Amino acid sequence: MLIDASDLLRYVDDLRGHELSAIEGKPETLDKEGFEARVSDHVERNGAAYSILPPSAPESGGSFFYYFETVKHDGAPYGRWELYASCVWDELGYQAEKERLVSMVGQKKPPLWSEDLFVLPSCVYIFEPGLFKYVLFDEPTCQIHYIGLSEISLGNIVFDTKLAPHKRIQDSDVGGEAPFGRFSVYN
Repeated sequence: MLIDASDLLRYVDDLRGHELSAIEGKPETLDKEGFEARVSDHVERNGAAYSILPPSAPESGGSFFYYFETVKHDGAPYGRWELYASCVWDELGYQAEKERLVSMVGQKKPPLWSEDLFVLPSCVYIFEPGLFKYVLFDEPTCQIHYIGLSEISLGNIVFDTKLAPHKRIQDSDVGGEAPFGRFSVYN
């Protein structure tokens, strides 16, 4: 029996039943300075402790997209957001950035390295219903994709959806590290 990937994952969990805006746009290609300015602005607004974005960009720059919407939930503001950044590094830069990402330590534990959770090898920081933060590594091209989704449906993803979660974490090579299908470096 085939199961649709949307039945395996919950992209929207806490905001079910709320009217949510359609997300439009696409990642913007930026030069080094433009990319670094966007990353700096994002980190300043959202906190460096939670950022997976690169502190500097390759000379070629990168692609960047960020969307944030405040939605009322149980009387309190609640945000939904989509973050996508991508950089093609030279070989040395790629290896250094990969090492930085793999060795990042959250508040409670290190990220998970997975070979089969996504279409590319990944470093996973959060994989919970409605909330995902991970990085994908395309070794042959030295490209790294930085992705964060909070309460975003699959139909609202503006980057290549093959890079989105399509598999439950418990059905992957890191399933043993994710009790009840959830994982976070922060708890």
